[in-house]
Amino acid sequence: MNGRITLRAVLVGTVAMCLFSAIMPYNDEVLLNTRLAVGYLPVALVLTLFVLVVLVNAMLHRWRPAWALQAGELATIVAMVLVGSAPALMMRTVLPVMVAPFWHGETDSALWTAFVNLRLPAWLFPVDQIAAGRNSPVVRWYFLRAPPGEAVPYAAWIVPMLGWSLFFAAMAAAFFGMAAILRHQWAVNERLPFPLARVELELIQPPRPGRALNDLLGSGLFWIALTGILLLHGINGLHNCFPRQVPQVPLTYDLETLFGEPPWSYLGYGVKRATLYFTLIGICYFIQARTSFSLWAVFLAIQLLRMNLSTVQYDVPTAAWNDQHLGSGVAMFAGIVFVGRHHLWTVLRRCLPGRGDDRHNAPDGSYRVAAGVVLAGLAGMFLWLALLGVQWWVAAMLIATVLVGHTVVARIVAETGIPLVRSHATMQQVTTALPPALLTGRDMFFTGAITMSAIPSSGHSPLTMALHGMQVADGAGVPRAGRRLLWAAMAWALVLGYAVTAGAFLRTEYRYSEPMGDANPGIVNKWGGEQRFAADLSTPLVQQTRGRFADKTHNPWLHMGGGFAVTGLMYLGSLRWTNWPLMPVGYFMAPTWQASVAWFSIFLGWLIKVLIVKYGGARLYQNVRPLFVGMIFGEALAAGLWAMVTLGLAWGGWGFRVYDLLPH
Repeated sequence: MNGRITLRAVLVGTVAMCLFSAIMPYNDEVLLNTRLAVGYLPVALVLTLFVLVVLVNAMLHRWRPAWALQAGELATIVAMVLVGSAPALMMRTVLPVMVAPFWHGETDSALWTAFVNLRLPAWLFPVDQIAAGRNSPVVRWYFLRAPPGEAVPYAAWIVPMLGWSLFFAAMAAAFFGMAAILRHQWAVNERLPFPLARVELELIQPPRPGRALNDLLGSGLFWIALTGILLLHGINGLHNCFPRQVPQVPLTYDLETLFGEPPWSYLGYGVKRATLYFTLIGICYFIQARTSFSLWAVFLAIQLLRMNLSTVQYDVPTAAWNDQHLGSGVAMFAGIVFVGRHHLWTVLRRCLPGRGDDRHNAPDGSYRVAAGVVLAGLAGMFLWLALLGVQWWVAAMLIATVLVGHTVVARIVAETGIPLVRSHATMQQVTTALPPALLTGRDMFFTGAITMSAIPSSGHSPLTMALHGMQVADGAGVPRAGRRLLWAAMAWALVLGYAVTAGAFLRTEYRYSEPMGDANPGIVNKWGGEQRFAADLSTPLVQQTRGRFADKTHNPWLHMGGGFAVTGLMYLGSLRWTNWPLMPVGYFMAPTWQASVAWFSIFLGWLIKVLIVKYGGARLYQNVRPLFVGMIFGEALAAGLWAMVTLGLAWGGWGFRVYDLLPH
């Protein structure tokens, strides 16, 4: 297997990443189309692999084998597209932070007073003077669209974008260093399956000499699954466009009417109504049965608990479950450190002076360099916050919250392959449980600003993307010496992705005042410009200024501790007994909307795998592998193809109806 990293691979990865980054804001925020760069199996990557492996490389392997992209080159492209897609969701909130205080301050006097009294430096915002910022056309046009003939004011955004990017560059550096340290522990020492990396690796394996397709792509089961899913979603997509002419193939059950009376009416919406996702069924093939069992069983157990509590007029509020989610994440992070303590101690010892060159023992580069990058990134984040007036202990807790969330998500994706995982634990859960007098206005502003951007972006974290990029490179035979080039290629993709996505987002915001289509929320990027801004920044800031946070109907510290204790016990049981059925990931995921969306498909995937192993044995289990890979690739490909159809219709000026078949 040729594992070289070449210039043409970097060029192809750059073009693919820039293309999708450029069209993503228009596709996602104006058309409200299937999101191209969200999650850990982004549609952008699937479309790229389909074009390169199935269309281009197949013909080259057949007629010009010397010209075909080799495994190392394809691994480079995979890594670049993965990492380059990481800024996608972050940009939905980074940009609004710089203008939303002025826009919403026009109608919210309490917010405006609190914001102006912070006396923040003007270089953080794209306005000439903060006091006059509410009248700036840069702000008004961002939310209302620039008048015809007016250019997009890119120049006004250069300085603030560079200023904020200092923090996010330090965060990305820390994540890259952590990826270099953690991958060996998780992939080799703990033997986590990395399901998504295994699927991507199987797709880029070279074919046998004289053949156009590799063993996976040459399998009949793979094409049966892929074409079947394409046909199914083709029919449903046409039904979405022509509901009277084309019938629908049902993939959803709805028990709302059946469960309309107590106590069943107290069940969560995700139990009473669920949709089948073939990607999640396919993923279950690659993960331990007890892990997939935990993902659906713990969710159902909590739903049944809530139902029974509701029958006696007692319910645990959603905010309390979110606090348990935070405590669960801390326990999972502690478990990660505990299980990996020997590896982390080895890394620490190799960083000490006099230990010689450690590169031959570190598969992805020098541990000494990786640890130095992590420390530099952490120091950069802390200094940025401290220089802007955030108290040292608040800055430390905020950075810890970000690192814990991203690390836990990276571990879960490596263990389960669930592509829609993210952390919902925020620093506001802690700050609003403290006396307001302990905090300052700048503490609340920057806590909210970083939370808006860094916590949701755990759903496509540079840490997880880099881990999977290096895992694919390892499987593709990229030598250790070549991985330094791969780190450089991924860093290039991240920086360029940040710049291209930012420019494309600005163009979209200033050219369109509202989305197209039926599901119109009112403004472009309502989620970032209004919803997240209010929840994470403006509301806590105003409450702190008034000296009183909103009263809570539960004890947040008790629920955080409860989440920590339950998850810790699950971690202990999973380490102590091989037959222990409940994994800690189940409790971490259970309170999230991702669990309510995914549980039914995971249940079916778990059941199918158990039946195959029980009645077909290891031989059948190995033989049906292409079928499950076809499910994963087929559904993502169907989503990508329908996204391209919608884009084509919109660009052509024709009417369209979005068919979004993926959970979001």
